[in-house]
Amino acid sequence: ESTVDIQSGTLERLLEALDIRHLAGWYHPAMRLQERLNVIQGSNTELRTQMKHL
Repeated sequence: ESTVDIQSGTLERLLEALDIRHLAGWYHPAMRLQERLNVIQGSNTELRTQMKHL
């Protein structure tokens, strides 16, 4: 048994769009941009937290 790590920007964006649509019940293109911003802000917050613990 092994773990396979797949990295694909296109697949990641598709999954984010599907998550947005599932949560809202509908989809608008601007929602994808908002979700992308939320992901980036979350990543930045996590990086800042990790840097504080160095």
